Amino acid sequence: MPQMRALLIESPPDLPAGWLQELADEFIEDPQCRLALFGGDEAGAVLFSLWDPEIVDEVAGGLKATVPAGAVVRSISLADSGLGESPTGETVRQ
Repeated sequence: MPQMRALLIESPPDLPAGWLQELADEFIEDPQCRLALFGGDEAGAVLFSLWDPEIVDEVAGGLKATVPAGAVVRSISLADSGLGESPTGETVRQ
């Protein structure tokens, strides 16, 4: 199984999180999305999703037109073992 990649989408606290919850619903229905978790607190809302590495850049690119100003989308490589390695992250949009 190829190494998974994650998208982490953060919505600031001053932005209503409804758009992010709708996006989470879309991700859950997408058969290529392996996992989607949505949550938040007073610091804002987040959506964490897992994708195959072949598709994650396409998904992140498609979000550029829909993500509101102030939100952040990060593409993250996940470590295989979690021992002795730190994942690298790349900011797609801020």
